[in-house]
Amino acid sequence: MKKIRSQVAVAIVCCILGFMLTYQFRIISIQDTKLNLQGDSSQITAEVEQLKTQKDDLNKQINDLQNKIKNYQQSAANKSDVNKQIVSDLNNLNLITGNTDVKGQGLIVTITPKNNMFSSDITTQGDVITDKDLVYLVNELRFAGAEAISINDIRVLNYTGIKTSSGVSNIFIGTNDRISPYEKIIIKAIGDKDKLNSAMVFPGVLDAIPSSSYTVDAPEKSNMITISKSNTVTNFQYARQVK
Repeated sequence: MKKIRSQVAVAIVCCILGFMLTYQFRIISIQDTKLNLQGDSSQITAEVEQLKTQKDDLNKQINDLQNKIKNYQQSAANKSDVNKQIVSDLNNLNLITGNTDVKGQGLIVTITPKNNMFSSDITTQGDVITDKDLVYLVNELRFAGAEAISINDIRVLNYTGIKTSSGVSNIFIGTNDRISPYEKIIIKAIGDKDKLNSAMVFPGVLDAIPSSSYTVDAPEKSNMITISKSNTVTNFQYARQVK
């Protein structure tokens, strides 16, 4: 009887020791996982900050080069009528390519997410604004004669691609910039403000924005809109001038 009791006691002690060892191993594993995640997060944060710094440096270099070009143009314009014409052509080219800040009359369209954007009410992709919706509005503005367009102060050029990321977490504007479909979106367009407004208030145009998730303010006409230049550098690798 005593032998059986001893065996039972040993078995219970072994079970307790096994449970304690298993629990300790689990705690150690969880701590290691947290440390790894913290390490990965720190590394990712450092890389993001480094990329931001590099982008700021590149933008500064672009601004410096553009200022030098302006100085060269001004110097050339003071010499002859031919140079003045060349400078005028270059200025027009800068307007077309988005290499300079522009201002003028135009229209502002503000799209504001409703309070339920992060709730379970968002069940389908159709509830969230996507690249197709923005491309549609941009095309409508261009068709109405918009000479310059920006989305959340990001310049949209003729060759600027607009693409929704997987999971609709971001909308990429070009290759370097992005916006969130869950935050306010402001579209600015410079052109004949009355024509632009007529294009936007035309029945069905603003209905492209999901009304269940967003509020679209009445388009705002303005006599003075400023749109910043694009810092995107485009290098043509395949297109060549036909001689």
